[in-house]
Amino acid sequence: RVARRGSEVVISLELVDTEDDRQLWGSQYINKLAELTKLSSRISVDVADKLRLKLTGKEQDSVRRQHTQDNKAYELYLRGRSHWNRLSKEDLLISIDYYQQAISLDQEYAQAYAGLAYSYIALASNFLPPQEMMAKARLNATRALELDETIADAHYALATISYTYDWNWSVSEAEINKALEYNPNLAGAYNTYSHLMKCLGRMDEAVAKAERALELDPLSVLINYSAGYTYIAARRYEEGIEQLNKTIELDPNLCYTYEALGWAHLLRGHHGQARTFLDKAVKLSKGQRSPKITMALLLASTGNAREAQKILDEIDRAYSQQYFDPTPVASVYGALGKKKEAFMWLERAYETRSARLLFIKIDPSFDSLRSDPRFQDLLRRIGNA
Repeated sequence: RVARRGSEVVISLELVDTEDDRQLWGSQYINKLAELTKLSSRISVDVADKLRLKLTGKEQDSVRRQHTQDNKAYELYLRGRSHWNRLSKEDLLISIDYYQQAISLDQEYAQAYAGLAYSYIALASNFLPPQEMMAKARLNATRALELDETIADAHYALATISYTYDWNWSVSEAEINKALEYNPNLAGAYNTYSHLMKCLGRMDEAVAKAERALELDPLSVLINYSAGYTYIAARRYEEGIEQLNKTIELDPNLCYTYEALGWAHLLRGHHGQARTFLDKAVKLSKGQRSPKITMALLLASTGNAREAQKILDEIDRAYSQQYFDPTPVASVYGALGKKKEAFMWLERAYETRSARLLFIKIDPSFDSLRSDPRFQDLLRRIGNA
């Protein structure tokens, strides 16, 4: 429990054995807000001591480490993290502003540079041209590691850049393992590992990594959503739907969750349920293109070619004005039987180095194109044929 009292913060901690509801340990911490940066390491040391954990010297150093001495910079960093977790374009831009403010107060704040890197990576995934965003992401991740080689977040940022933009699977895996060496419980690194395994078509491993990320951070909306998506990509639809329903409990306003649920029901042939979820996704999308494209896929798959084409014409006009990921558009043209247009959009995805392009190897939405020699040629050029 956390409460703010004037210039102080009060944190009450309890460790409870859930089998018999017995309290194993409890303590209260009262700290000046101006000394907040010292509090997390103090709590970590106390908990380790009370549980009689035997920490190595390296682990003790890690527990006691403070990434910045500037309390205001730390607060700005936390605000940046909060907005990054919301995943919308507007929130990602806000997160960048907070991270930059933190760095202006402490120019050696390695963790803030790593946060910046991941905000740029997220923008490259759906909202802004990957070439520009990934260059900024790489610059900030590299700067973080110049300041502190042990920043796990920076290593898994580089891992993400390596697979989503460089298409270099071996470097990506090496960076993930470095991240886990410095922080074995870093849920984000396991989440990235899961995505890498999906790119390579190793779905059992992808599911296992997603489930490990979920164990480590069960309240993360992003990790819950990613686990649901992974189950669906592995064609384990029931598990995916169950997981995405849990994600809605954590955040009922994330459009991507409803989009993924609509996609899952479409793949199962439950078109009415798919339409319900996709209507909700479009309503919450705030102009984001992906939910509407999945709606077009539903229409194309259910014989409503004219309505699907209407959306595609709108998407085509929009793409000339503002970047969004071209990959899912190809799946709609594939469902309509228009292979020429489908491969034109896949080539656009290839030219812009779209992150979603890497998942076509396992994405059920592309089954209609899979037997075409051009599809296999594209996989070969990506490097995961």
